[in-house]
Amino acid sequence: MKTKIQKVLYFTAFLIHFGIITIVCLYSSMDSYFSFYEKEKPAALEKLSSLMLISLEQSNHYAKIAGIDAGYGFFAPNVASEYYLEYEFLDQHNIPIGKLSFPELKSKEGFIRYTTWLSRFQDKLLEKSSSNDTTFVETISKRQLDTMVRAIAMKYAPESTKEVKAKIYLHHYPSLAELKAGKEIKHSLMAFEESTITIKP
Repeated sequence: MKTKIQKVLYFTAFLIHFGIITIVCLYSSMDSYFSFYEKEKPAALEKLSSLMLISLEQSNHYAKIAGIDAGYGFFAPNVASEYYLEYEFLDQHNIPIGKLSFPELKSKEGFIRYTTWLSRFQDKLLEKSSSNDTTFVETISKRQLDTMVRAIAMKYAPESTKEVKAKIYLHHYPSLAELKAGKEIKHSLMAFEESTITIKP
């Protein structure tokens, strides 16, 4: 008898847990989609929103402790941008003599610090001024990039190098419209920021 009661309780707890996950994920995914693409939300989504709020009001603490209060909408459709930095070494005739896509780092901590620094350009992307005025974030980002290029030039540039160009790229991901149209998807990069340092003799 006790075993049957335990099974019923476990099954009930599972249904409640799975039900909260389903509601949160459905709502957050659809809400993110319609908000990001500025489309009118359907009535069914508003009803689901009310249902979700009622559910979470009763189980808010449990959802947070269990880590199920954030659905797939946390990750999509507008995921964080990924940046790629490439260094190009040029000679006195402006001819490329070498490239470097990632510096040799001696420790895992160095790798984390370098990739974290690259991710900080997200701030510049978000705070980019719509006017001709340069923001504080843009100024700091530019100085940091120039400093990094100088450090790379001192360590990796060939002897005949006269100039070092660095470009930060964003990965270009296909839009939903391109996917629906069945277009051939090719990986591409979009230049986001660049810096040029001249090496003095």
